[in-house]
Amino acid sequence: MNAVTGTESSGGSSAADGDFMLSVRNLQVEFYNERGTVHAVQDVSWDVRSGATLGVVGESGSGKSVTAAAVMDLVPITGAVVGGQILWHGVQMSSAELAKLRGSRITMVFQDPMSALNPLVSVGPQITEVLRKHRGMSRNAAKRRALELFDLVGIPEPARRFRQYPFEFSGGMAQRAVIAMALAAEPELLITDEPTTALDVTIQAQILDLLSTLQAELGIAIVLITHDLGVVAGVADHLVVMYAGRVVERGLARSIFANPSHPYTRGLLESTPHPREVRDRLVPIPGNPPVVTTILPGCAFADRCTSVTDRCRTLRPKLEPVEGSAVGEMREVACWHAA
Repeated sequence: MNAVTGTESSGGSSAADGDFMLSVRNLQVEFYNERGTVHAVQDVSWDVRSGATLGVVGESGSGKSVTAAAVMDLVPITGAVVGGQILWHGVQMSSAELAKLRGSRITMVFQDPMSALNPLVSVGPQITEVLRKHRGMSRNAAKRRALELFDLVGIPEPARRFRQYPFEFSGGMAQRAVIAMALAAEPELLITDEPTTALDVTIQAQILDLLSTLQAELGIAIVLITHDLGVVAGVADHLVVMYAGRVVERGLARSIFANPSHPYTRGLLESTPHPREVRDRLVPIPGNPPVVTTILPGCAFADRCTSVTDRCRTLRPKLEPVEGSAVGEMREVACWHAA
């Protein structure tokens, strides 16, 4: 990480940090250009439990992918992590310690599988390279394991596919290969950044089913980052909703889907098709998310919110427990007019 400071945690949950596999605490990431500083991630905290799925949702520009990039030390050179902590099983990690976790205990799958595959090398050897580097396998043992991984992620005819190049794979097949590569090091945590966006609806469903199956079989935790609430419905155990670089709502996924508290969360749900609900039309959220070059005193969603008042524009709401939440529900929302 560019910089990980010892800032005091505001907490992502009522549970102790040691109860979580990965904890992000008060993360701040900035980007710099000729127009000034973009505050891409502001005081973001969330947690991942062992064996569970965390959904991180929000429109493009909300900061969700930048948060994941910071965890994986992939923030571009035009940006920097300027504050926050990363804890692994409750222990704050130094940059050197995090570097050892990435690619082994923590791996990542990106939106475009072709960008993660070398077009000049056949797919199989790209996976054996991971096995040899992170697990110290011999060439023959790595090949056998790579074929097993191909079969595990549902790639047919593994021996033939092993020798093929990325351009010979369909989009869905390439994504399966990238998932196999991410699993090669036997990670505890898999971060997936928009893993189905570039795929058609049928293949999207297959990839999501694959992730759920792998989680059940391997016991791994998953962070599923997406702009589409429909993708995490029925998959995520916990949900974090981000807007303009901040967390605006978080808690149990089933609770948020059943009764969203923040106007932005409700807007995302109303603009998302639902397989079990017939709607005359989808209702898009008017306007666009802001580029946060100046940190305003009020709520960043104010200009797009139908419930906005003067207070919203002058005083930023903090994440607070949702009124009426059940015991142990851990629901929090940052809104002066939470439902």
